[in-house]
Amino acid sequence: MALREKVLRKKAQKFELKGLQKHKVTMGYIPALEEILHEIHVTNLPKPSDYDNRKDLVRVFNEIAKEIYGNFLYITSLNHILPQCIHAMSFSYC
Repeated sequence: MALREKVLRKKAQKFELKGLQKHKVTMGYIPALEEILHEIHVTNLPKPSDYDNRKDLVRVFNEIAKEIYGNFLYITSLNHILPQCIHAMSFSYC
């Protein structure tokens, strides 16, 4: 099994070297590539309308949750759920 891994690694290295030789990036192309990547980044930034759409979506989800579960989703105190806590380092009760 170790021999097979060595063979596969050697083949992978060989193909990586071939790929690097085939697709060489010259330094002259880097500014153009940087400009293209910057344009892609800027066009994918969220717009103000995206934030408004998100707020509307959250509002609709909240309304659906209220219809399904009612208005009692909040928990005022966790004491009835977690009557005791245990300190993580000493394992003693709080």
